[in-house]
Order: sequence, then C-alpha cells, then structure tokens
Amino acid sequence: MLVGSAMAQVPPPATTQTTPLPTATTAPGTWQTPPPLTEGTPAPRSVEESLDPLTERLIEEIDADAQTQLPLYGQDMFREALIQAATEAAAGPAVVAQPSPNFIIGPGDRVNITFYNALVEPRTVDVTVTSDGNVAFDPVGIVAVSGLSVAEFQERLTRLIQLRGPRDATVQYSFIDLHTVTVRVTGEVRRPASRVILSGYATLLDALAQSGGPTAYGSLRHIILTRGTQRTEIDLYSYLQQGETAANPPLRDGDAIHVPLATRLVAVAGEVKRPARYELVNEQTVREALGLAGNLTARAARLQVQRVTDFDNKVLIDLDPRAVLAGTADLTAVEPLRDGDTLSLRTASDEAREAVVVQGGVGRPGEFGHHPGLTLGEALQLAQGVQRDSWGGVGNIRRMTSDGRFASLNFTIAEAISGGEAANLPLEPGDVIHIPTIDEESVLVVSVRGGVVSPNRYQTRRAMTVGDLLALAGGLAAGADAQRALLISSEGGERTSTTIDLSPTLDGGQPVPNPMLRNGDELSVPFIATMRVRVSGQVREPGSFTLTAGLTVKDLLERANGLLPRAVPRAELQRLIPESAEIEKVFIDLEAAQAGEPTDDLPLREGDHLIVFSVDNYVTFSEPIVSVQGAVQRPGPRTRSRGMRVSDVIREAGLRPEADRDRGTIIRRTPGGLNQLLRFSPTLAMAGTGPDNPELADGDLIEFPALMELTVRPATASVSGAVYRPGPVVLAENMTVDDLILRAGGFLPEAFAQRVILRRRTANDTLVDLPLDLRVPVNMPVQRDDQLMVMTWDQTRFRDSTVRIIGDVQRPGEYERTDGLTVSGLLFMAGGLLRPPQVTTVEIARPTQDAVVAIRPNTTALLAGDATQDVRLEDRDRIYVRATPPEPVRDVLVKGEVRSEGFYPILEVGDTLGTLVRRVGLRPDTAFLGGAVLLRRVDQITEPQVARYASEIYRVLADQQQRRDIATVLSTGTVDTTPEVLERITGSRATLPSDAVTDTYTDLFEERGHDLLSTDIDVTLQARENLEGSVFTIPDTLRRYVRVPVDLAAELEGTSTIGIRPSDIIVIPRIPETIMVQGEVNSNMAQIFVPGDRVGDYIRRAGGTRPNADPKTMLLVRANGVVENARLSTEVHRGDILMVQAKPLRPPLRPQSIWEQMQALGSILGGLATTILAVNNAIK
Repeated sequence: MLVGSAMAQVPPPATTQTTPLPTATTAPGTWQTPPPLTEGTPAPRSVEESLDPLTERLIEEIDADAQTQLPLYGQDMFREALIQAATEAAAGPAVVAQPSPNFIIGPGDRVNITFYNALVEPRTVDVTVTSDGNVAFDPVGIVAVSGLSVAEFQERLTRLIQLRGPRDATVQYSFIDLHTVTVRVTGEVRRPASRVILSGYATLLDALAQSGGPTAYGSLRHIILTRGTQRTEIDLYSYLQQGETAANPPLRDGDAIHVPLATRLVAVAGEVKRPARYELVNEQTVREALGLAGNLTARAARLQVQRVTDFDNKVLIDLDPRAVLAGTADLTAVEPLRDGDTLSLRTASDEAREAVVVQGGVGRPGEFGHHPGLTLGEALQLAQGVQRDSWGGVGNIRRMTSDGRFASLNFTIAEAISGGEAANLPLEPGDVIHIPTIDEESVLVVSVRGGVVSPNRYQTRRAMTVGDLLALAGGLAAGADAQRALLISSEGGERTSTTIDLSPTLDGGQPVPNPMLRNGDELSVPFIATMRVRVSGQVREPGSFTLTAGLTVKDLLERANGLLPRAVPRAELQRLIPESAEIEKVFIDLEAAQAGEPTDDLPLREGDHLIVFSVDNYVTFSEPIVSVQGAVQRPGPRTRSRGMRVSDVIREAGLRPEADRDRGTIIRRTPGGLNQLLRFSPTLAMAGTGPDNPELADGDLIEFPALMELTVRPATASVSGAVYRPGPVVLAENMTVDDLILRAGGFLPEAFAQRVILRRRTANDTLVDLPLDLRVPVNMPVQRDDQLMVMTWDQTRFRDSTVRIIGDVQRPGEYERTDGLTVSGLLFMAGGLLRPPQVTTVEIARPTQDAVVAIRPNTTALLAGDATQDVRLEDRDRIYVRATPPEPVRDVLVKGEVRSEGFYPILEVGDTLGTLVRRVGLRPDTAFLGGAVLLRRVDQITEPQVARYASEIYRVLADQQQRRDIATVLSTGTVDTTPEVLERITGSRATLPSDAVTDTYTDLFEERGHDLLSTDIDVTLQARENLEGSVFTIPDTLRRYVRVPVDLAAELEGTSTIGIRPSDIIVIPRIPETIMVQGEVNSNMAQIFVPGDRVGDYIRRAGGTRPNADPKTMLLVRANGVVENARLSTEVHRGDILMVQAKPLRPPLRPQSIWEQMQALGSILGGLATTILAVNNAIK
C-alpha cells in the first residue's frame, strides 16, 4: 500500500491588485499632452519572511519590473514560489512528500518496506536504489527497479516478498528520501544556470521558479524542453489557465529548458480579472486577448486601445467593451493586435463629471461642483485654502481632452493663492487639482549629458526647470549643438522626448521651451556633427579623420602615416551615390594617387571609406553570416540558417524601446559589386511573410534605426588593422575590449594578438597609447572615441621593448613599452593601485651599464598630476609598488583598582608603566601598589623559536630527572605507594609559559578577543581572593603570559621606568587582608595578615609542618612577583604567599649486593645514553 498522496500541482496565480501611475508635469502655464496613463501596475509587496540574499535580489528584480510596467502573466506565481521555497529552506528539512503512483523510481530513492502476516512479526527494511538501479534485501535478493513507476515498483516487490518470504504478506511502503535531478535552464530567465538541482518529482514550473521565472520579455508559450535528442515545445498557458498537466511535465535528469523571447506581448490593464501582459500566439482579436485576462469585471465601462505608431506618436482608440464582446464593434483599426498594444478597461467613475476635484495639501480636500467661469483661485477657496507647508511648491491640474488623452498643467501655488495670473486659470468639468503636501516632497534626481561643462546627475529638493539644470551644469561646452537638445522623460514605462532650443541661453535668455523637470528626466545636449572620412586596411594608422576642404586620397594616406609593406598598389573607395540608396565602388591606383594624378587622387566626400588591400587573399567566414546593428538589444553577427527571415532576426536580437517600428533597412551586396538598399517595416515583418519579411542572404546587414527625436550622436569606438570588419563600432553598455573585437568580426589570420594598441584621449586632451595582450581576456571597459589598432606580425617584429610592474597593483606583469610611456600610464594599464597613494611607495629600478639606479617618485603628487614626478620609462625598467599601511593602534589592558578599567592605547614608543598608570588614575584608598602585576606575552620577551627550543631542553632535563627518581625508588627493592612518592615519579611535567608560544597572538587583542581576555582576568582575580587551598586552573588565554616583577611605587615616582609593550596586562589588586600558606603544612589556607609577623608565626598557625616537609627549601613569593628563599625568621609582607616544599627522595643507605650494583649502573648508563640522544635531537 502507498503511504501518503501525490504532490498537488501548482495552482494558477492570484489576481494582482493594480494602482495607476503618477502623471507627468510640465512648465507652469504650458499645457502638454503626454501619453495616457497605464493602469494596472501592481503595488510593491513587502516580503516579511526571512529570505536569503539571492532570493531577496530576485524578489527586488521582479518588484522593480512591476513598478515600470504590468507584470508578465504568471510572474506573481513565480514570485510566491520563490518566497515559499526560501521559507521552507530556512525552516529546515521537512517530511518527504510521498510520490504519486506515476513517479519514476531512480538511483538515490530511499524507502522503508514493512511486511508481515498472521504468523510472522512485522519486519521493516530500509532500502536505497543504488547507482545501477537495483535494490537488495532479504528475502527478495537483488531486484532492478530503476525506471519503474511507484505503482509498478510496489507491485513487483510485493509479488516477490509474498513469493520468497511470508506467504500472503501485507506490505507497506514509506518513502524516506527521493532522488534529485539536474537540469539546465537557459534563455530569458532571471538566473540562467547550467546546473539546477531539483527533487525527483520536480516539474517544469519548479525549474523555472528556481531560476527566478521569466524576464520581463520571456516567453511562456514557446518553451523548449530538450530530452536527449527529442525537442518539445510547451505552451505553459495551457497549464496555467486550463490546468492541463501535459503542459507541466515532470523532469528527468539531464533535461534542458530554454525560454526564448516573447514574440507578441499585449498588456491588458484595469477592470479585468487578471490584469497582466499576455503573449499572443494564435490570438489576433481584442476579444481573445480579453479572454486570456479572464474577461471584464462588473465595473468595466470603457475600453481604450493604445498603440505606438511612432515613438512619440501614440494612437488611442475608444471602444465599447460590451459591443466588443458581443461582436458588433468595428475593430478594423486595432485588429490584428500588435506587439506593444495596451488594452485599458476603465470604470464609469473615470468619466468626466460636472465637478472638479481638489486633493492634497488643502484645508478640505474633496469634490466641488463646477459652474461656468470657475477659476483655480475660486476652487482653492472652496477647499478652504492651501496649507502653509505647501505654499512654496508647484501644483498640477490634470484634464481629459476630447480625444481621450490626459493633459496636465503646472502652476506656482504662491501665485495661485496671491491672486496672480495662475489664480485666473479657467477650470473645466472633471479637472483634478493636486496640491503636493510636505510628505510628498522628495529628492528630485535629474541628469545632463553631452555638450555641457559638467555632465552629471544632480539632486535637489526644489522645483527646477531646464534652464536651472543647464546653469547647474556650468552652461554649454565648446562644440555643443544648442538648437537640438533633447529632454528625455519616462512615464509609465514609456520614454518620451522633447526638442529644446538652448541657443537663447548664450545671450542670457532661457531655453525654448523651458519646462519644469520631473524625477528621472535627462537632458541630452549633442555636439555639432563633423564630416568624417575613413581609411582601413594596410596603412600604418587606420581610422576615421575629419573631412577638411580639398581633402584628397593622397592627403588621407598621409594622415594615416603611409602604407604598410604588405599593401598592394590598389585600393577600393566606397562612397554613397548622391540621391540614391546604393553605394558605388571606385578602384584607386595608389601609386598614381600618391603622384598627384587627378584620375586617382580624387577629392573626398563625407562618408567615403578607402580600403587598402593586402597581398594576401581575402579571408571570409566559413559559414553564412548576417549582421544586425542599430536599436536592438543584442547586435552583432549571426549565423544565417536556411530560410531565415527578418522576423527571425527581430526575435533573436530584440528591439529596444527607441527602435522605429515602421522603418528598417537591409544592405545587400549585388553580383555587380554595388550595395542594394532594401526597406521594410519591423511591425509588418512580425505580422506575416509579405514583402516586409523577406528571406535573408549571406552577408546581409540588417539595421534597425532609432527614432529621430531620440537620435543623438552615438558613442562610438573604432577598430582598425587585422580584423575582418574594421571601422567604427557603436558602443553598448559595459562593452569591453574583447566585445569590441567581436563586433569587428574577430582577428584575421595574420593578426598579432599579442600586440594591440588602444589609443585613448585623456582628460587633458592628450592621446596615450596603451599596449594590450589579447591572447587572454581583457575586461577593460571601452570609452567613447577609443581607437583599437590590431597589428600584424610584420608591424610588430621590431617592437620588443618591455617594462615590468611588480607589487600592489590590480594586474602586475610585463607590459610593452611604447614611446612616451610614463609611470602613470603604466599604473593605468596595470589597473591602478590596490591601496591609497598616501600609503603606497613606487620605486623604479633602472639597469645601467655599471649598476641599477633606483628612482622614487612621490606617489601622491604623481597621481595628482604632477608632471615632474611622472617619470618616462625606459626599456627593461622594473617598477615596484609597495603598500605601507599605517601602524595600527596597539593597546594594553588595565584591570583592578583604577578609575576606569579597559583597554588603553600606547601613545608613543617611550610610554612607560608609570605614565600609563598616571593617565588611567588609581583609587588611592584601595589600590595595592606593592601587589601590582604586569603580565607580558612570552613572544614579547623572547623570539618564538628560542622559546620553543628552551621548552625542548627543559623536557629533556625533566625526563632525565624523572629517570633518576625512578632509579632511586627502585633501588630500595620495593615500591613506595604513598601519594607523595607516586606523584613524584609518575606525575605530569610542569607546563612552561614557552609551551604556549605560537607565531601570532593577534587573536587576543583583536576586537572579538577583547571581551574574552577581560573576562579571564576578572575570573582569575576573583579566584585569587577566594582560594583556600583548592586548585585553580588558569584560563587558556593567560597561559601565554608570564609575570614581570615591578615596583609600581618607584614607577610612579619616576625612579624606575619600565616600558610597556603591545598586549601587556596591568592588574592593580585591592589591598589584601590575608596571606597564603600552602604546601607541606597541616592546614593549607589563607591567614589574616599581622604586621611584623614572621614565617614561623604563620607556620604555627597552620598547624605546623608535615613529616616530609623540608624547612630549608621554603619559598616566599612576594606580592610583586619576586621569589625568595625563606627562613623561620623571615618577615612576611602583605599579600605574600608562603610555600613549604617536600624533602627530595634519597637512595637507601643499606648495603647492596654486587648484582644490584651492576643493575643500578646499567640503568644509569642507559638513562644517560637516552638523555644524550634526546639532547642531540632537540639541538637539531
């Protein structure tokens, strides 16, 4: 029988609550009609569970997407699955869910099997499926079970148990642990991974959930599941909406899951049962899209379809939702639905009413009736005026226009309440007036880039216009195009742009227009474009050059520093035919051009490209290639498959938001050598296979332009030399040098990857050459206008000069020295310093004919731009970079009768015990100066190696003494079993302070060790006060310390000066009332101190000495740590410890036989030989 039940399938996601996004604001007094609001954006949900950092980041990513646009359908389910999985993991192992009867058994499954009958007691066996798929137990033996379902597994084992074991046995099964499967998840998921480990009953949804779910543009309807050689396309909507289990198959070990980009996404927001973004496959109509969203709610009264036909031109189409569902509405303008369409369902309350609404920081916010001639000032008076905290802000009026769009108007609140021009603004029915409160004020973050003096991000808490932002950025920079600035704003996940004319600011005026800025706005000021021409191929300095008047082919070759040795005297000049879409090729005789022949030394035009060929044959790609560039998410070359069309490229590359949906171009090389320009519409290409979706050919270049309103001068870098496609490359975010080479098509066979020059313009407008070795990945980011030159072997044959940098830099190693390379340039190539320049020393070792000369520039001045410290490097220079961090604060611990216990820093090298105690302060009434204790670590007194050597010598001598004691006891012929003798001959060795020496003691005085050390001192002091003959174990932390005798009174008077060392412990005890008497006396205990009493007096009070006491070897340990030999007449001081030792063992005086004497001599000689051998080993 099966214990438990199958795991329940994952339920469909719950309906997501939505809130409208805030509207745009414009300049005071200027109406502007932005795109309509997109309703249905879910509010962020707080996660109260304790989540691990990875899950927290995934949840933050999902919530961040939900703030900018409607979530993808099903995203909420993946979010909840992540939280549930993290919560279960934090709660610890749970009871294993019993698998369903269809669950497939595999290696690693573990199950308890119990069987019995009326005559046989129940027996339980714990079996695990082995790696070869078998189980083995008595009485059935070895059985192959891998690949069976749970039902088949139980049926087979039950039959064998009843056949070979108890007849008609009852068999019960309980799964303890299930095997795991490893799958690969790639594509448009938030965390792609090559190894995702799941439980054995995991399904497709489980794997997607563990990978964070799909991205904002991932497809749930074209998921590819690969199992071995079988590929299956899965539409997950079938499971999410109809519950078809076949669309959520169980996974097997080795499965691969790929989530492609969604092809057509349509947002359905507002009054529907499941507002979200849905992927359409076969659905073409509005009715089908509403069906995916669960159809309308009872409150839906208005349907609005929003379609982007141009980036800044959105079409809004109002429809009756009831007529749409009934099939009587005219939908020719919206069907079939396109990618990016938005369906917004609104309530009847959203319609305009014969009233105005005043909300925010007013005395009585609410709805007020409208009458002809109602003004803003009157409406604010009806709302009982504006709160004082809101007087200095900017208000907003939101109005629906006749075409269904919303318009907004900003006004200055102070002007509206003071009877100014804003107070006379006429209002219309349905207007919403918003007065921001002080709680709504937030930091305004705006940015400016391009042709300004200080491009940057700026933060402010006051209202700001474009003119204010331009003034904050220092005004226009030289070469800025003041008439074509763009103000780029984001609203509801959509980006809009406004052209701004900044030229009036050059005469002290204001920009036209000069709107108020919103949070996240960006002002982009382009530079005036310069006409350029380009030369590539076999020239010494290929690249792009400014086109000047009268520039010819000869002049361009001179600017490129001439031809390389492998150049052929024939070049190709590519130029665009005027008023045509084709590019013509003109072949140039370079020898004639350099001689000034007019037939070949042609005048150049804008955009001309001169290609100088090599003597080698052309090297082309071995596989068909098409290239994609422009406003796409993943530009670059792609392998052309048979039948590939434009729509396939769009799916793979993905269009960016600013891409023009109606314009795209294909540049195709014709058999006659000309380039043919083909135009297409990306929107129509995705809709079918007509002329806008042509089949691609080898070598096609597909370009997706951005809309003109957002087109600014793109950031580019150029690649020249031995690559397949030299020329400018548009930079993408986080692009590195390796990415730049890939965009240029990769290296030619003759390329010398060890010799690549990156030419970069510095902040002071000078060019520096950075040599790179691209045989290994170089993660150096590319900057605007960088020039990457890939040399050939012939060009680099004679350049072998190098320098080496060693030490605390990011990438130490050997670098090629270029002409003019300095120390600062080499530090830049090496990735910079690891430590601040204030604690870093740079030293240059320069070999000369006679010796090595050391040069030490000032590191701080060097990195601050001091040219006098920026040494020019020479061949074979070695640069050593050493970090010398500041001396850490060293401290000591002070305990006992002081004003404030704790750790104190050592202020200077000459700090003494007296100066430290005076700084800390004593408690004069209770501090016992004569008993002050100074504890010092053993490694501060002697070197650790010497200390360990001393410990070894002590052990050798102790072993020798122990052998002598044993020989003495055995020489009597009998073994004395008294405790004193046994302890003497078998007791453990004394523990030396040097035994605890290690190479480092920093753990005691690190932050985590302070509390432990201070606590051990307190415990030790308390034990010393309460000790009455019992044994106290010293804490491990204090075993590393030894006591240094001190005279604190002399230290305070200045007659003695003991320096303090790092990690010292100073303990000043309380004035004691007792002394200790211990050892071979009849009463080991503390006794009241009596001034003037002597040793004999305290021994008498302790009951006298024991018979084995030795009065000649008594010791007196003074309170300051000094040990003295004591006599009965020695005076005892306050805090002393009197120790009475036992007599030493002595050999017997009875005569011995010759045989006993020979045995004793042999024992002595053997012990002596062993001692010599041990000492020799210790010395070694």
